[in-house]
Amino acid sequence: MKSIGLSLLWALLPLLAQAETRQFQLTPSFKGATQVQFERLASDTGMGWQGQLQGAEGFTEALPDKCLPEQGNPEVVDAYTVDSTKPYLVVLCRWPVDHSGFDTYAIKGWEYRAFVYTWIADALVKDEAASQVLSGYEGNMAIYWINYHWYISRPLATQKLKERVQGRERDSLKLARRIVLERLKAKDTEAVSSYLSLRVAQLLHDEPLTVSNAPLYNDLGYALQEASWQASAYELFSKVERVVPERVVLKLNIADALWGLYKPSQAAGYYTAYIAAMQAAGKERLIPARAMERSRGNTR
Repeated sequence: MKSIGLSLLWALLPLLAQAETRQFQLTPSFKGATQVQFERLASDTGMGWQGQLQGAEGFTEALPDKCLPEQGNPEVVDAYTVDSTKPYLVVLCRWPVDHSGFDTYAIKGWEYRAFVYTWIADALVKDEAASQVLSGYEGNMAIYWINYHWYISRPLATQKLKERVQGRERDSLKLARRIVLERLKAKDTEAVSSYLSLRVAQLLHDEPLTVSNAPLYNDLGYALQEASWQASAYELFSKVERVVPERVVLKLNIADALWGLYKPSQAAGYYTAYIAAMQAAGKERLIPARAMERSRGNTR
């Protein structure tokens, strides 16, 4: 029995060791490194992570920063490369935050910390400014206040980093659209409201509405609509309408916004125009039932 127990332990050792490491493949490679491997670090305060670049012919390079236990044990969320004017490596860790003893001022969520590196003359260098931009806290700050961090996912962080490298400090219209659509997909309408309420006017100033970007602004209006900001949605749709008055889906969006603002007569006119445009395009089967019903001014 003792021999069987030792045999079982030896068989489990590789699995136990594997459970204490995490690997992320790097595509494209990071100047020869094709993956990052993270190993568990034990300390008096908990468990952390140490990363190492690995590549062909035994290439290794330890990352200078560690994800160390602070108020809680960290998790390694992601590690990936961004190919811009020069190659970047992004490592994202997060820590749980829980200060629930403050009643209405309780703080509970996740602190995200990014470590952004690049190569300068064969030396691995941390980009402090980029690291700060991609770091943030998401969670409640008080009973009625939630703080958001917009660049958690790899696609959004990648685009944000590329825009920053190009000298853009504020989010572009394309990035704003991706952020709100990602939050809508997660059904986080509160986040959509928080993001757009502070940015629509600035976006219109930075990137004035044109025929080419009208579809992007239309999507922002749709996001506002889904977040129950009907007045703001209608205001933005009206601006888009001045630029692309014949856009068919816009007619439906405006109709829905007016309906949400309790203006059934005005909404019915837009529903009717939308239905006529869809029928003319041979797309009658795609007309939603609500448009047919509301075009008759039925408020039930």
